[in-house]
Amino acid sequence: MTGLYLAQSVPLYLVAAALPAILRSRGVDLAVIGALGALLAPWVLKAAWAPVIDRLARHPHIGRKGVVLVCQVITLACTCILSALDPVTDAVRFFPILMTMSLSSATQDIASDGWAVEHLTPEQQAFGNAIQAGAVAFGVLIGGSGTLLLVDILGWQTTLLVIAALWGVSHCHSC
Repeated sequence: MTGLYLAQSVPLYLVAAALPAILRSRGVDLAVIGALGALLAPWVLKAAWAPVIDRLARHPHIGRKGVVLVCQVITLACTCILSALDPVTDAVRFFPILMTMSLSSATQDIASDGWAVEHLTPEQQAFGNAIQAGAVAFGVLIGGSGTLLLVDILGWQTTLLVIAALWGVSHCHSC
């Protein structure tokens, strides 16, 4: 569970916490940065496609692990693509990639929550919720604060590649 929730929270906080600060430090207008809030829409609207994901998750050839795997591949691909772009000069190309990443991580959240509901007994649910909250908090540190620290030390491209590697490791532990 830790890997599942960590892997989906890092991209959320990369977009919600780190990217606005990075863009502002590079002189991007506040109106443009504010528009990035639209990237959080998949997290707000995910209930709209949750029934479809739950049906896919029950499919014998797909399952929840299959949904998570597809979401992770999409997130990793988006992260690697973003690492090759400059967040300021390539801003027009950034938005659709970031929206794809946001959709992917929100969809993974649907599959992860479904897994928890299906596999945790009522007695285990409080502990499971604590694991979820702790993993998300760690995701905030990596995706938000960690990204900001690493960008200053390693630069944009290397930071995103390091984060992609961390997501890959957390995914391997979650499946």
